[in-house]
Amino acid sequence: MRLVLDGVAVTIDGTPIVREADLIVEPGSFAALVGPNGCGKSTLLRTIYRALRPAAGLISLNDEDLRKLKHRETARRIAVVAQEYPAELDFTVEDVVLMGRTPHKRPLSRTTGEDLQRCAEALERVSATGLARRSFVTLSGGEKQRVLIARALAQESSLLLLDEPTNHLDIRHQLDVLHLVRDLGLTTLAALHDLNHALEFADRIYVMDTGRVVADELTPEVIARVFGVRAVSRTQYVFERLKEET
Repeated sequence: MRLVLDGVAVTIDGTPIVREADLIVEPGSFAALVGPNGCGKSTLLRTIYRALRPAAGLISLNDEDLRKLKHRETARRIAVVAQEYPAELDFTVEDVVLMGRTPHKRPLSRTTGEDLQRCAEALERVSATGLARRSFVTLSGGEKQRVLIARALAQESSLLLLDEPTNHLDIRHQLDVLHLVRDLGLTTLAALHDLNHALEFADRIYVMDTGRVVADELTPEVIARVFGVRAVSRTQYVFERLKEET
């Protein structure tokens, strides 16, 4: 699945939030979306999965205009892992993962053997088979993220969107989740807070600032301009410290 945004703009309550955003995510690649708080990352993701409507521009999946697809077809193509957990839903893990099968089912239809098989395969793929009978609300943050990714896999979509997937996780679970997502081989666009994670895991990094995509690589110059901080490599840092001590 190839995702292309061409001049996408989003306005909410008369206020421009995203302006002329351009980006491309190639099939099977992992792209990161970074930027300061409030720069429009989540809004842009919500527009891609059609929770919001663009005021201008084009979003295409494999050269098909997203606006021309039925919402059911969009749900079959795009899976989403949002920032917040559905913590108020006291379902078993298996029930949560089975929700990913909804775009493939008719209203009020029963769970089939194929649905259960896809659920089991998804849980196995994220190393969470043993959690199937657990209540979702009893899981740790890292376990919840694995289950939500399993739900996305059960959906059998080709494009995966993640909004701050490491939010509220300790460092070990942050790395576990990002390694897992990177190894899935799906076309992935993730809004990330940690620049080091973006540099380590993403094939391409898009930088947003005040609603615009202002760069497609993360350089010290871009970091200084957008985030207002000076960035140096570890080697350069050690070298400069040694100079100060001599």
